[in-house]
Amino acid sequence: MKAIITLEHRFYSYKGELYTLGAFDQKFWKRYLDIFSEVLIVARVRPLLKLEGNEIRVSSDRIKFYELDSYIGAKQGFMKLPSLKRKLNLLADTNQGAYILRIGSPIADLLVPILKKRSIPYAVEVVGDPWDVFAKGAISHPVRPLLRLYFAYKLKKQCAGAKFSSYVTEHALQKRYPPRNSVKTINASSINLSKDFLFENKTFGRDDFDWVFVGTLEQFQKAPDILIRSFKILLNKHPRARLNFVGDGRKRLVLEELAISLGVQDSIYFHGSVASSEQVREFLVSSPFFVLPSRGEGLPRAMIEAMACSCLCVGSDIGGIRELIDAEWIAPVNDVEQLAQKMIKIMDQSVEQKNIISSRNFHKAKDYLGDKLEIRRKDFYLSIKNHLEEVL
Repeated sequence: MKAIITLEHRFYSYKGELYTLGAFDQKFWKRYLDIFSEVLIVARVRPLLKLEGNEIRVSSDRIKFYELDSYIGAKQGFMKLPSLKRKLNLLADTNQGAYILRIGSPIADLLVPILKKRSIPYAVEVVGDPWDVFAKGAISHPVRPLLRLYFAYKLKKQCAGAKFSSYVTEHALQKRYPPRNSVKTINASSINLSKDFLFENKTFGRDDFDWVFVGTLEQFQKAPDILIRSFKILLNKHPRARLNFVGDGRKRLVLEELAISLGVQDSIYFHGSVASSEQVREFLVSSPFFVLPSRGEGLPRAMIEAMACSCLCVGSDIGGIRELIDAEWIAPVNDVEQLAQKMIKIMDQSVEQKNIISSRNFHKAKDYLGDKLEIRRKDFYLSIKNHLEEVL
């Protein structure tokens, strides 16, 4: 039996092969291939005229693609709607297997009614929250409040109709989008943290000044704009502090201009995208502090990886962040002043207290080691397969 998996990620095609930039490489799909004979990925695909060198090949003998038209944003998505519906109807008519929808996702929003019409059961893996994605300040769109209500409503309906449900959080997403008719429900992060990524016993001192942010700059969902404004306040107390942005996207130029307008450009460094988790780890190992002031999150991989490298972390009061770090280091969403004060407070801790916080974060991150989660995931996927073999 094959797994038919939808997700909200853009892949790239070149000479018959499919590629990704960073996430969802071949290693990621092993979790499904351990149970299913092959994986059919249903996602947006953009053709490339040439490879730049940072692309990672995904397609293989057991990893196939069902290509959808590429689009960015609600306007382009609306323009592609007839083509997307036609292709998804054809998908449901011509492909039998285990439908596993990684949601929230506009692709899943279109596919679920098609599956229900044909009485095809499906599983969901809830990895994000549109209520947060479309929160004020996260995106600029004239009908943002309506999109927020619409996509949250759709996600709630999808979870209610799913036969199997997996959530990346322990409680947060389950409470907002409860499973109603699920045969089996689990919580299992999609993160596959390896033991090689761990870095314990980081050395702290009184002169710790480096902060790191890891995340996309494609939108303002992770609130890099808030972070830059907060960092200006922080520099009044710690003028030697430095902020490193690891990640890239369309908003980078806007953020660089914001840093210049606030007069903090000499203390903020934009490193762009990095091609491997090893490079991300290098930044996290060398930085004492990590910050993620997101307006929307499921369970943030970047924060777990920072904790696995013994970083002291500050985040916003959203999604799974509440399940990762102590409330003392959490600031309200979009609160520039409070975020700055949390960052200053953690910098001002004694070396002894920094070591305590670091150790606590490190050991919490070990809960997300791949070998622990793998057992839970395998049981989940095996349950899906066994159930479908009985009913199909």
